[in-house]
Amino acid sequence: MNTSILGTYVAKKEAEKPYISLKSGESVKILKVVAMDIVDKKNFNGVMEKALELKVNVDTSEGILTKVYQNSSQKFAIQLMEKGIEVGSSFTLSRQGETFQTVYVVTDVKNPSAAATASQGTIQAAPQAATAAPAQPKAESLDDIK
Repeated sequence: MNTSILGTYVAKKEAEKPYISLKSGESVKILKVVAMDIVDKKNFNGVMEKALELKVNVDTSEGILTKVYQNSSQKFAIQLMEKGIEVGSSFTLSRQGETFQTVYVVTDVKNPSAAATASQGTIQAAPQAATAAPAQPKAESLDDIK
């Protein structure tokens, strides 16, 4: 049997999976966070718990597809908050470790609100500079202020 056929088949099946699943040392580029929600999910012991669910666009061998990523770790949610991840953000998600030693790391973050804020600041900076008030003389003491 031709191994390229098997490789193609495996890549196609991996691309078609609705969930993101990484092995230790693997990474995936999240092109865009489409939605975030809190869902019920069974943990490793079969007990229901709350988990953060991200619906994301990823580039696969079958093109750009929307997949789901779930994580019930508070540390992961804090990492997303600290990095400003929101709907519209893009980032790289990497897995390090196995089973209970697993850590997911978020890098290469691009946030849409940061880009919008930066561009708005640039646009507003020019008019403000042109209409700046004349400099006021510096007061030497509180008695000089009237």
